[in-house]
Amino acid sequence: MSYLDFVHNLITKNLFFHEVMHGLLAIPFALLYWKKTGKVALAFVVVIVTYVLDLDHLIDYFLFYGFHFNLFEFVDMRYFEISQRAIVPLHAWEWIFLLRLVSLKRGWKSFATALILGMIPHLVLDTFVQSDLWFYSIIHRAFIDEHGFLR
Repeated sequence: MSYLDFVHNLITKNLFFHEVMHGLLAIPFALLYWKKTGKVALAFVVVIVTYVLDLDHLIDYFLFYGFHFNLFEFVDMRYFEISQRAIVPLHAWEWIFLLRLVSLKRGWKSFATALILGMIPHLVLDTFVQSDLWFYSIIHRAFIDEHGFLR
């Protein structure tokens, strides 16, 4: 097993390590935002966004289990594997493009830029896990991919 395969398996199979990696990958983006703007609070937003993005997993959870919540079932994430479905609407490259349009006027000082910088490391890591760049494109999954939102 190669080192890359080892890391891929670790990130895929271990939710705790996966979430730690989200935070670690967001730190350079937060530091970049802080260096460009001097806004410490919004630099923290970059890191927070990389975690908040995963709240869209609740949609898939509730579609699978119904409207009750069990933290252990949620973090186990077996509902993705069993249902073979992942809707995850916040996990989409299109949001970065739209947020960039919103941020054009204010540039680095835009709250939208902080959101973008939190989304990029999250989507890059999750794309590595899925081994499919297009998996996190809503347009591709809705109109082009023969599997759609089923995986």
